[in-house]
Amino acid sequence: MEKGIFWFIDDKLLCFKSDTFNHRRVWADLPRQTAGGFLFNHYPRGRVELKHDKAVIYLNPNICTEPVIEAIKQEFGLSCATVEVKVDGSKHYRCYLDDCEE
Repeated sequence: MEKGIFWFIDDKLLCFKSDTFNHRRVWADLPRQTAGGFLFNHYPRGRVELKHDKAVIYLNPNICTEPVIEAIKQEFGLSCATVEVKVDGSKHYRCYLDDCEE
């Protein structure tokens, strides 16, 4: 099991397994073609935290689907019995998809 952050870009996960949950800092280090000239908060994103034998996935509501959650579990090796999914519709995880809904 690993923790880290992720984006969902063009129907694909972009994952970074690390101790940092700072999307802005990681995004700044990406190649320009990956970032596409957009800011770190353009695409839907989230993080995986580990607490004891439990994994918690925080993510933007627009990507809270079973296929995306299963892909996140696979990418981060979340084989523990308890995986909690917390849909985070706060300003912290807003993305371009949220702007389309208003």
